[in-house]
Amino acid sequence: MEYSVEELKNALIERCEKEGILYATVAMDRRTKEMILPDTLEGALKHPEYFVCTCRRVKDQYIVEEITKVESSSNLLLLFFFFYSPNSPSKS
Repeated sequence: MEYSVEELKNALIERCEKEGILYATVAMDRRTKEMILPDTLEGALKHPEYFVCTCRRVKDQYIVEEITKVESSSNLLLLFFFFYSPNSPSKS
């Protein structure tokens, strides 16, 4: 069974709310709602069973936007699974 995009978005928003996450870029398995740690954004986008998106908190709500392509001119390595929370430990 494959979850709908709305179900995946809701699962991500719930996790962000629960953990106080302000920004996340993730790939989610459409069959399990599992958040995946792929090697690259391009690789995740090529995988048909992944829903790739960002989730960010704006004021008192979360906005989820699907990522469908990567600019080919970018040669940067991406740290793909990224969560930012004000409760995250600092690196100082």
